[in-house]
Amino acid sequence: MKELHHLLRPGGRIAIVYQPRGPGSTNELAARTGQEIAEQFATVGFTEVRVETLELQPTDAVCVLGVRRGL
Repeated sequence: MKELHHLLRPGGRIAIVYQPRGPGSTNELAARTGQEIAEQFATVGFTEVRVETLELQPTDAVCVLGVRRGL
């Protein structure tokens, strides 16, 4: 995550989407992983971090968004 933060310009936006697939995949796994990614975003300095859930089949997808701090 540090490298992604470093590569973005100030004010740049990042989005990572995760949808668990395969045996044992659940909506709870998607939600938990989305929160973990959001925590990592905040730890390396992304701001305006948010998690959005997309209700899809066979499992939900989560989209984690953040912004690199401006100038």
